[in-house]
Amino acid sequence: MKLIVTIIILLSILMCTLPPFAAKLAEDVHVQFTEVLPSELEIEEILPAPEPDKEAEVLAFDQPAELAMLVERAKSISMMSTDLKRLSVETASTLKVYLADEGVVREMKWEDYLAGVVLAEMYSGYGEEALKAQAVACHSYALHKMASGSYESHKGADVCTDPGHCTAYKTYDDYADAWGKASADAAWKKITAAVSEVADYILTYEGKVCNAMFHASSGEMTEAAASLWDCDLPYLAAVASFEETELTEMSLSAPQLKDKLSGLGISFTGDASGWIERAVRTEGGRVDHLLICGSEISGSMLRSRLGLRSTDFTVEYENGSFIFRVEGYGHGIGMSQAGAAAMAEMGADWRAILAHYYPGSELAR
Repeated sequence: MKLIVTIIILLSILMCTLPPFAAKLAEDVHVQFTEVLPSELEIEEILPAPEPDKEAEVLAFDQPAELAMLVERAKSISMMSTDLKRLSVETASTLKVYLADEGVVREMKWEDYLAGVVLAEMYSGYGEEALKAQAVACHSYALHKMASGSYESHKGADVCTDPGHCTAYKTYDDYADAWGKASADAAWKKITAAVSEVADYILTYEGKVCNAMFHASSGEMTEAAASLWDCDLPYLAAVASFEETELTEMSLSAPQLKDKLSGLGISFTGDASGWIERAVRTEGGRVDHLLICGSEISGSMLRSRLGLRSTDFTVEYENGSFIFRVEGYGHGIGMSQAGAAAMAEMGADWRAILAHYYPGSELAR
């Protein structure tokens, strides 16, 4: 009887005090407690589980404070959203990671995983506030991957260590083998300290975890996701970056260019000086596409074929060769790591860095 009374009280609080979307959440979220309430009575289930085919308008990873108080001890939350696949999220501070190099799945603490990702993805010499911003971005990006159902492609794990699919990952030993124990000690101490301060934070937008993309360097502007990919995420907009980058150059002869672009259906005719006609640029200043002998080739395709560091490039024909001058490194979307480091040097904290590179996003715990 005491158990029933407790359940009724909890449900009454949920339905009366939470905002409308939280009330809807209370109808559709299944919560399992692994600890007992003060009454010493263990509650196995207090809310009905969602029907298999039912779509619920729920808040992904961004529970309001009132609900968070009730589910902070929860072991798992099953949720559905109109644009996210059904997901079971472990909130016991662990996740399963597919170690691509070893071909095994390993369970680890979130803090350990995030430290390994930051160690692999960002230069440890950057300021602590930049490292903290990177950790939050990595946490958000990983949760977005999990929500999208990408775990199906890496042996059932939540994330993997293949940078072509999720993010890179390094252990302390990996770093020590490459750079020596002294360097590894300093980097690991600095990164784990930064991660521990922000490990509970993620970025959200309109109640859903952000796809917090990041890249090495962007030059003067980052790129809007809509300019390169078939999506329009306002928090992945083109924004100014404050870094200083060095131009890189690549020189290709006409035969070399022709060889690298073979198979794209380009009919290379006439004098090589007239092959590349013009480039159309995106809002962020990168090459959207250009014409080569009348054929439209995307900037991303050209970057891939030629091995350019980014799509922020110019090309000129000089002395029988095509000279590509490239600024930045990476796709240019989301947070620029070099830009984050520059902001940190100017006194910005990790919150300001994230707010700048992911406009309109909100921090949640």
